[in-house]
Amino acid sequence: MKHVDSKRLKLKFLKDYALTEPLLNKKLLRSLSNRKRKFGCWPNDIKALNRYGIPYVLFAGGSHHALKKPRKYCKVFYISNYSHLPLIKCRKSLTVSPMKERRTGLTTVLLENNVYAAGGCVNEDESLSTAERYDPIINEWTPVASMLIGHSFHGACAYNDHVYVIGGRINSIVETYNPIRDKWYRCQNTPSQYWHHGNRAAVSGASIYSFGVSKNGPMNIRLDAREGQWQKLNNDVNVVGGFEVTSYDHSLYFSGGYSSKGEGKRECLRFDTRSGWEVLSEMNHGRYGHSALIIQDKLYVFGGYNNGFVSTVEYYDFQEKKWTIDCSVEIAHYQGGAAFIQHPNN
Repeated sequence: MKHVDSKRLKLKFLKDYALTEPLLNKKLLRSLSNRKRKFGCWPNDIKALNRYGIPYVLFAGGSHHALKKPRKYCKVFYISNYSHLPLIKCRKSLTVSPMKERRTGLTTVLLENNVYAAGGCVNEDESLSTAERYDPIINEWTPVASMLIGHSFHGACAYNDHVYVIGGRINSIVETYNPIRDKWYRCQNTPSQYWHHGNRAAVSGASIYSFGVSKNGPMNIRLDAREGQWQKLNNDVNVVGGFEVTSYDHSLYFSGGYSSKGEGKRECLRFDTRSGWEVLSEMNHGRYGHSALIIQDKLYVFGGYNNGFVSTVEYYDFQEKKWTIDCSVEIAHYQGGAAFIQHPNN
């Protein structure tokens, strides 16, 4: 394999032969650029899909609430037949490599079908500055360059082929990661520090949105990455800690969070970037510290906590405007990361 010049390999060759060949080893795969390794290059190629990978949800890290012990192990659930529900736990053994470090309060960002886990913490006093990348092709986590400072319970998103990490617990620092250079760069800080419960972030259109609470109250802001300036949004809506935000079709969807009594909230809000806030139907179960993903045009929420682990999975149908419990699977997942990936079919 050392005699193969990966730069000269054409996409058609990779599509028709190399990427569907199970004998292709990890060494050659590592030498390919992200563009050539990306699963999404040929979404209609069923042969490549069946041989090369099927859709999975990857869960990484988190903590056991009773022990408050961060985890580094990962697990996956796959989407049945890719085109319809439900989520199904893998019936055959599927080993997923654990992360290099234990992390809770981390973020996971999908970029070019690689999952970047950034920050988090192992105790309440110190946030991690380290980051690592999961490559589903070779099933390995690899350390990448460390951030400039530590972040935990922060917001993160992918924008313009970069990973953005925003604020976090007692933090106003914003950083962006260039995967080609393997380097982090400082961006303009948020207007003030987010407070103990941190913040969440998502992309809609050409802007990055960040929501949370500062010492002085709600801090909902927008960053035009082209201009590099934060702008304040309507702060009349107070998004409490422990919530999740997900982007879909010009809107941001907020689920769960802490109640004033420290219990998980059932509420769900929609923020239309053009017209403002709207209250949606409530989830079946209150939860905080959960994960949320858009899968097959539905908003899924996984796990969380509410006077005990919430293991139910439910989804919001944007057309029917209601929540439905997915009875096919239960997932105990708290303060960890989640990503929707293509995983090789072993």
